[in-house]
Amino acid sequence: MSNRALSALAAVVLLAPLAGAQPADRIGLYAVVGSAAPERSLFPDATDPALVVGARLAPGLDVHLGARVETATYLLGTHLGRPAPQPGDVFYRETVDRTRAAALGVRASGDAGTLRLSLSASVALDGFQRTVISQRVPDDPAPVANDDIPREVETRSATFLHAGLSGVVAVPMAGGRIAPGLGLAGSFSGADGGPINAPPARWMPFLSVPATVRLPAAEVTLDARVGVARGAGSRTESRHWAPVVEAGVRVEI
Repeated sequence: MSNRALSALAAVVLLAPLAGAQPADRIGLYAVVGSAAPERSLFPDATDPALVVGARLAPGLDVHLGARVETATYLLGTHLGRPAPQPGDVFYRETVDRTRAAALGVRASGDAGTLRLSLSASVALDGFQRTVISQRVPDDPAPVANDDIPREVETRSATFLHAGLSGVVAVPMAGGRIAPGLGLAGSFSGADGGPINAPPARWMPFLSVPATVRLPAAEVTLDARVGVARGAGSRTESRHWAPVVEAGVRVEI
């Protein structure tokens, strides 16, 4: 479970006892802390902003925008599976991933008899750079300090466009304040032709349980989602299915 899901679920626990007031279709601004749209769980993690701002343009129609800048560093010491490092073996590798991304989403919802239907679409522009710093065992067997061994630096970068779509069929309960539903999300990505491949297309069935509460100065929607997908949140993984747990806290003013 991601940190943003834990934070949002904690808010769910704290605010759930307040769920006694009727929700209202407000026209105005809002903010989402955590996951703002199901389909963005399928994008690479660093392209999904943890905070977005948006506007409800009409009852059942809203748009939101967010940005994220992230640097992640991974260290790996390896002998490439040999009992002892041999000349030319990589014994140290440091990978630094830098992402600058902006995401835009739109959501439409409405009632169809006793059901509530919603459709969400997102796009994200993702500037990604990967720098790999490595050191190899020197040919000279004489002892040498690691700091004296030359470092090989390789930098690759690419720009990606991610697009996703999700739909939910929900059953409103408790006067519409709670609406558990089943949904399906999908995503695909394209690259600018650089040296890094785009993530594979993905899809995810999920369960969504949003609850809306009315506070004196704001309306709060708490949305917890549980799904299953292959490689969700990664740039390359596409083989293994794993659970996806996300949550978002939406505050409308």
